[in-house]
Formats: sequence, structure tokens, C-alpha cells
Amino acid sequence: MSLIPLLIVFGLTVPLTAIAQDQAPEPCAALPARPDTSGFAAEVATFRALPERERAARVHEAGLLADRWCGPVPESEAKTRSTLRTRLGAACGAAFQDQTRGELKPRAIDVLGAAIADLREAARLDPAAARVQVALGWLHFLVGDNGAAIDASTRALALLPRPDVTGAGATGTIEAVDRELGRMAARDLALAAREAGCWEVLESAIAAGYAFARSESEREPFTVLRGLWLAGSGRTAAAIDHAVRMPAVRYRHVSSLSFGYVARPGAFANDWIRSQALLAIGDVDGARHCLGDYEQRRFHRLPLGEQFWEDAGLIFELDGDPQAERWYRHAQSVATLSFGRPVETITTLPLVLGFPAAGLPHFTHAGGAFAGGSPFGYIAVQLGLASEAAEAASRDRARGRALDMCESLLRRGVRPDVVRALRGRLHLAMGCNGPAYEDLAFAHAAFRSAGAVDPGTSRLLGLLESANGRQAEARALLQEAVAAMPDDAQNWRQLGVALGRARQYDAAREAMERALELDPASLEGWYNLGVVDWKSGEAEAALAHLEKAWELAPGNERVQYMLQVVATERRSSVTRGVGAAVDREGVIDGE
Repeated sequence: MSLIPLLIVFGLTVPLTAIAQDQAPEPCAALPARPDTSGFAAEVATFRALPERERAARVHEAGLLADRWCGPVPESEAKTRSTLRTRLGAACGAAFQDQTRGELKPRAIDVLGAAIADLREAARLDPAAARVQVALGWLHFLVGDNGAAIDASTRALALLPRPDVTGAGATGTIEAVDRELGRMAARDLALAAREAGCWEVLESAIAAGYAFARSESEREPFTVLRGLWLAGSGRTAAAIDHAVRMPAVRYRHVSSLSFGYVARPGAFANDWIRSQALLAIGDVDGARHCLGDYEQRRFHRLPLGEQFWEDAGLIFELDGDPQAERWYRHAQSVATLSFGRPVETITTLPLVLGFPAAGLPHFTHAGGAFAGGSPFGYIAVQLGLASEAAEAASRDRARGRALDMCESLLRRGVRPDVVRALRGRLHLAMGCNGPAYEDLAFAHAAFRSAGAVDPGTSRLLGLLESANGRQAEARALLQEAVAAMPDDAQNWRQLGVALGRARQYDAAREAMERALELDPASLEGWYNLGVVDWKSGEAEAALAHLEKAWELAPGNERVQYMLQVVATERRSSVTRGVGAAVDREGVIDGE
């Protein structure tokens, strides 16, 4: 477990000189409404046009790689019907045990990453191998890479014969193995699309799942997913109607009579869909109430159980209930191949109006993709990683992951005010002032309409207003931040900067002095206080305060320059407050 403390005011140390020029936003890995398979079709056509001998060699080599993970399950381990999912799970489990054999505490081994690497190579060699694409779709979904999961599952469905296309129908001649692969690909595509909020992709995946299903039990997961699609895409009334009309789903209940589990119908899926419909319109209390008897259900083996408990954790987090941690962890305990993931991180301080709540976990795969837990915690940790990373590539990866999660939450309608406040911080850290201003202004207005103030949002918006030359608006926002969090030194420092720019030097000095009371070791505090003294003609005080800044950061070029300016004016006996050789109004530049 790694413990990463997160500052509640993250992102507020951006120099005003660094946000003076707008830039285009970095491209976010936003997923398309409908994946484009035209390039893949050309790739498959090129492969099939290869000479017979070359094509056969590539198929053989790809088969050797794929069989390591998708091959037959030994009879001793095949306690259930040997599906592709069973074979993949058994192979990954065996690889994990081999690498951790004899260890008291298993190491963190990226078994799923190794499987994905082998299957990707197999897909490159033989792009027409449907089972490889299906396996890749499932594994990508398990490690939280929804974009890659959508791509692989879509490719798999493009390779498989579709009953509704071939005219075979529900009782047609399509091979049983193709039906199994089709259902698996459709299910994984639907789950990845739901996580990413790609509702059109989810709709097409449900249609594909119905086409490959032959019985009511095979159609059940897609019936549940259809209700979740209606709820998530904003069709609240239709989702509730679907939940009411949908037959109860059979799943394995704890039974004291049979001393184990017994399969019988239960209302968990109906409750789940109603809960998600209410969550989509912002009724968190109603969503929590509709979850039903969640305490009892934790003992049952629910279909789509990981997704159910993740949704339960999110509802509790939105409701401010610390039990969210319990359900997030329970979701991981029932997750498929949980040994191959996740890495756990705990947030310690919130960023925006209590989000993420302190102490909530989030989980990632070894590669850093989101695997569960608090999505707000994931965004917060990625923000922290981006601020700490020394390499530009690492910063870009962290910001890209955080932006992806923001986009997914916005598509799902989860607290758009909080999410846009977080996305505004991201855009500001990336130098994208226009998008940052739009997001922060939206969040600020939403908070104000609810009678709330987020000091960080007010302060960042104030900095942008100041950089845009709207000093009165900037001062009002910074005063709002100070009133909401009077014990925060940065609030006072930034307010002092804004007052200094307005030539209200006495008020600026009071704000700077208050900031230094709260943070006496602040280089920016002593520097800006010295600049305010100099601009108001107090050369002696300016030198004293600038020397304090120099003691904190010997060699700082900005402090050195100001010391030279003030000392030169003092020696030359320049008239107090004139300073003809220096532009005094352009010196104070905040943090």
C-alpha cells in the first residue's frame, strides 16, 4: 500500500507568468461514440491475401502464443465447462502461482500484463483470430484499459459470424464456440463502454449479446445491462419501467438448508437499475435507498457483482458515508483474477468540497489504469503524480489518465460540478487557460447556486481573472477564498498580490503579513511583502524582507534582482516611490 498525501489546494502554485498565454488543450483519449473498424477490416484483408505458406506460418506462431493463455484446461482443474474465460483464468492463475511459489508474501507480479503482451503479438501475427481478440478485450477490461477493451471486443465481433446477419437465427447453424465467443465479446464490450460512459457503444454491444444468446439465462446479463444503459444515458423513466418489468435474475444465495449456495431469483438487479436511474438525476439518497438489502447481499454471489459493489461504493461516497470504503474493498474481493490487480493507494485530504473523502481507497493495475475504488481518489492521485513527476512523459500520462476519468464521470453525470472543478485544475496545470476558465467558472457558479464555496476553485478562478486583467473580479474571488478558508496562507498571499496590483498597498501589506503568520517559511511571502514595501516607498523594510527571502532561497535570481534594484535606489538616494528605471507595477507576480 502506498500512502500519497494530497494537498487540498493542489495546483495553486502556478506562477502568473506561466498562465499568461493560452494554449490548445492536450488531446484527451476520449472514446468515440462508435469505434471505427475500417482500418482493421483492411488489415484482415491484407493478412488473408498473403501467400498460403506465409499465412500458415503466421497462424501457427500466433497459435503457440495464444495457446499459452487460451489453451485447454487440464481435466483436474476443469470443474466447470471449459470456456475461454475459464481457460484464461486458469492459465493466469497458474502463472501467478509459479512465480510466487514458496513465498510467504506474494510479490506484485503483472501476470495480466504478460498475457496481454503475448496476445497482442498473436493478434499482430494473425489479426483474424477471433479468440485472441476476445481474450484481449476481457483482459484489457480487467486491467482498467477501457479504450483498448472496446477496440479489441469490437474487432472480435467484426470477425465472428452474427446470427442476425447470416440469417441463422436463434436456432441456426452458427458454431457453439462462436456463440460463446460472441457473448463474451459483447459482454466485455458492454461493461467497458459503461465504465467509459460510451452509451452508443453499450447499446450496440447489448444488441450483439442478444443476437448471440440462445436461452433466457444467456440473455439475462444483457437484460440487466440494458437497464443500466437506459439509466446511465439519461432515460430515467424508461430505466425504471424496465426495472419494474424485468423478471428477477437468478443468482447464488447463501442457504443454511443446503449448507452452501442455492440458485434462486432475487431482486438485486431490479434494485440496481432503479438506483442508477435515480443517481443519473442526482438523487443520491434515493439511489442509496433503492440499493435494497445490500448488507445481506454481500454474502451472495451476484452476477456482475464487481460492478454492483463499485456502484454501491460510489453512491455511498457521493452521500458522504465512510462505508464507501467497505463496498469498494468488497468489490475488489469479488473481482475476477484479483491476484493480477490491483495496486492500492489511499488519499489523505480532499481537493474539492470533500472529494475525494479522506481514507477512501482506489485501485490501479500495475500499469496505472483505473481498476476500481474511488474515481475521485484516482483523479486526485493522478494530479499528485503529475505535480511530482520529473519527466514530461510521466506528467502527460498522469494528466491523460485523470482527464480520461473526468470525461467518463461527466458522461455518466456524476457530480459534474466537482468533476469540472478538478478538470479545470488539470487544464490550468497544462497551460490551457481557456478550457480551465470555462470549467472553473461552471464549477464556481454551480457551487454558489448550492450555497457552497470551494476555496480552491475561487482562488484559481481569481488568478485567471487577474491574468485576464479583470482585477475587481479577481479580488472578489480571492476575498471569497479567504473568507471560506482563513487559515490558509496561500489564500492570503494571492489576495495580497491582487491588492498590490490594485495599488492598495496598505491592504496588500496586511494580507501578506497575515500569510506570513500562517507560513513564516514562505519564500513567496517574504518576497512579495518586500515588493509591496518597495512599491509603497519603504526601502528599508523592503530590503529587510527581501533579505529574509534570500536566506530561504540563496541564489534565487528573482530575489537577487529585486535586492539589487532596491539597494541601487537606496544608494542613489532616488526620490521615495519614484523608481524611474524600473517598472514597479510589473513586479508582483504571486506564487
